[in-house]
Amino acid sequence: PFPAAGKILLIRLDHLGDLLMTTPAISAIKSKFPQSTLHLLGGPSALALAPGLPQIKKTFTFSVPWYDGGRAQLFSVRQYVCLIRKLRQEKYDAVIDFRGDIRILVLFALLSGAPVRVGYSRLGGESLLTHSVPFDTSAHFVVGNLSLIQTLTGSARIEADPQPSIIPTREDRAYIQRLLESMGERQNSRWVVIHPTTIPHWQLKRWPPERFAALADELIHHEGIRIIFTGTEMDAPALDLIIANMKA
Repeated sequence: PFPAAGKILLIRLDHLGDLLMTTPAISAIKSKFPQSTLHLLGGPSALALAPGLPQIKKTFTFSVPWYDGGRAQLFSVRQYVCLIRKLRQEKYDAVIDFRGDIRILVLFALLSGAPVRVGYSRLGGESLLTHSVPFDTSAHFVVGNLSLIQTLTGSARIEADPQPSIIPTREDRAYIQRLLESMGERQNSRWVVIHPTTIPHWQLKRWPPERFAALADELIHHEGIRIIFTGTEMDAPALDLIIANMKA
């Protein structure tokens, strides 16, 4: 059986949204194994959420080029070897890959030295895993991630809140307070933040701008909500188009 106080490496080398969809699974691990120690190996964008995940005690960052839209440089062999050495020194009891990418299984999960390796089958590399779950294309990502925890724990069912969540840090709250004050807004207003864009080469994952506009109008008119749209500088044209379609 898996040790209740084991040390587990979670691998999420892709994107911020992917890590957000993994937070119910992270909570489920700590609920089942409260004495366990969780470490996270993540990409730079995903690790932006790490301060809001108190369950994670240590993080390692590494950028792989195939998850960065071609913008990342080919990673340094020296940096990679250094990372693998650090991971092996941790002597993990288990590693969980939430992506199902054979490159991640070979380059990171297997070489971490963890005797228990959990991930998805039917995507290649299942022979490298000790515990696997068939990847279900019809299931929500949150459900799939929870199924990996279920196979690790051997539980017939995982009792977990499926709502993705992070805990704002004190610094986060102070920043938002300063931002609202600079906008002349009251602290007791009700707000919804909408981040409607994704990375440029995944346009198919974007909801049409007129639907975001309709959603924002509905919240304003019927719920009395104030809306903040967020994005990067390159997202400005998309945000402008949404605002232009709004009636409020």
